[in-house]
Amino acid sequence: MVCDVLPEDSVLAACEAVLQDRDIVTDPDILRSYSRDRSTGSAAGEPFAVVFPRSTEEVSAVMAAPHVPSAGHSS
Repeated sequence: MVCDVLPEDSVLAACEAVLQDRDIVTDPDILRSYSRDRSTGSAAGEPFAVVFPRSTEEVSAVMAAPHVPSAGHSS
């Protein structure tokens, strides 16, 4: 099966539908600062985006978006 849309694209599109541009970070230079666990300093993976919802409704909408599975980020 060939999929033209990456799972990340679906997640990002869902977030873009409810958040303002300023609340979605996709700049690779900025995303690097989110690739480590700030409490332990250990690697946490490379995010494709970081979102900053500003209301309960936005948090709910982001959490309802299809999520890309992630594993191996816990100790």
